[in-house]
Amino acid sequence: MTKEDKKAAKLAAKQAKIAEKEAKKQKKLEAKRAKLEAKKAKKNKNGVKASVEPVQKTEAKPEVSLEQVKETEVKKEENIVKENSKSSTEEKTVKKDNLANEKESSSASVNDKSEIKVQSATYSVVYDKIEKEWVVKKTGAQRAIRRVKTKAEALEIATTLSENQDANLSVHKKDGKFQKQR
Repeated sequence: MTKEDKKAAKLAAKQAKIAEKEAKKQKKLEAKRAKLEAKKAKKNKNGVKASVEPVQKTEAKPEVSLEQVKETEVKKEENIVKENSKSSTEEKTVKKDNLANEKESSSASVNDKSEIKVQSATYSVVYDKIEKEWVVKKTGAQRAIRRVKTKAEALEIATTLSENQDANLSVHKKDGKFQKQR
């Protein structure tokens, strides 16, 4: 096989892959449009289906130059980068909203008698399989309060913490299953 034959074979293989990808994209688009149409139909109180433009089917072109393939690959990569940057900014705004909601919900609520109710904390005793240690953690915290070798030590520390702060205590087995609540 000559170099030209090899290039032609590679080009044909790439064209086939592109055609397959486009077919998959078309199927996904059709499924998305069907879902959208179903959602709009549910939202519409009158029961009239919302109009959605039909999906235009494109057939794979048999002759595609190597330059065109490279251009499409570059465009796809650029789109992926753009989507990733958009999703990260969306995640940041969602996280900010969630933090604001958590602050509102976790802040102390005031009764008519001006008494303050504070949510009590919960301490957990969990086994860390990686470090092979028992861990005392406050629920919702990322870092451990204390790490010890035995479960008895961890229970002793957690019970004193929960009694001093009038908090709940949840104990887990070595396999991670819930054991009891105190």
